[in-house]
Amino acid sequence: MKRILCIILAAAATLLAASCTKEAGCFGTCSDTVEARFNLGFAGTLTKAFSDGLSATQLIVGVYDRQLGYLSSLSIAPDATGYKNAFSQFQAAYSVRLVKGHGYDIVFLAVAPDNDVYTVDLANKTLTAKTDGPSNVEARDAFYAVCSIDRVTEAAEQNVTLKRPLAQINVITNKADYEVALAAGVTFGKSSLNIKAPKVLNLLDGTVGESVDYSLTPEVMPQSNPDFAPYDANGDYWILTDYILAGSDGGNADVTFGVYAEGENSELYSHSVPNVPLKRNWRTNIVGDVLTVNNNFVLTVVPSFDGEEQPVQL
Repeated sequence: MKRILCIILAAAATLLAASCTKEAGCFGTCSDTVEARFNLGFAGTLTKAFSDGLSATQLIVGVYDRQLGYLSSLSIAPDATGYKNAFSQFQAAYSVRLVKGHGYDIVFLAVAPDNDVYTVDLANKTLTAKTDGPSNVEARDAFYAVCSIDRVTEAAEQNVTLKRPLAQINVITNKADYEVALAAGVTFGKSSLNIKAPKVLNLLDGTVGESVDYSLTPEVMPQSNPDFAPYDANGDYWILTDYILAGSDGGNADVTFGVYAEGENSELYSHSVPNVPLKRNWRTNIVGDVLTVNNNFVLTVVPSFDGEEQPVQL
């Protein structure tokens, strides 16, 4: 059985995947084709109450023949209604017949169905993120991988791990800060984000386009305390969480976030934090006294949504 090289565009571990759910029709003559099966899944630590990844259920598949280009007949486009919930509990499968002797690149993408966040253009090999709209929207979560087959010789089966092509940005205020604000009668309930980051992802090679301004407007904060260490044990308060497209090599960006009165768009506080690291499939935490406005923040990053935090020097 020929080994299929899978290019994974972030950091995470492999996992067991689900059984086959679809076989695309063969092209050429069937005697010249073989079946390739891809078991898709995700592994890594997931936060439980919010940003749990469960909104990304729609499976999109782009098949690219290195001789013929994009093959729409073998792909699952964003408007394929039968695949709106195919990526269930982080598992799915895809089966296709490929021509012997040809090379292929096959893109797998899981997004929230019918979302107003991403535009996927398989023919032009791009995913484009919306740079406006509300903050704290779980539909911005997405998972991605691309598998490359240099030359098809015989039937093969491969496990594929999808990872976020995104950086997750969290703003968290300390428990003491939260309690002081409540005692002072401050009521708050929304947050916003402004940042400059990439907008376009090339689905085949994983590169991103130039950075542009994102302006995510006030929306209700996560309705829970952070449920990941160490903030869950500390009783800290979740102010903001957003997913932003990031390059495979990461990079830094200046971040401005706002805190707004509960039920209103009246800004209470605005903070600017320079040189915030954006790393694909990493969680970046901005932690400090957000509500008492002393502008003392600590930045940490967690690789692959797992492992020990790493402090970032401001």
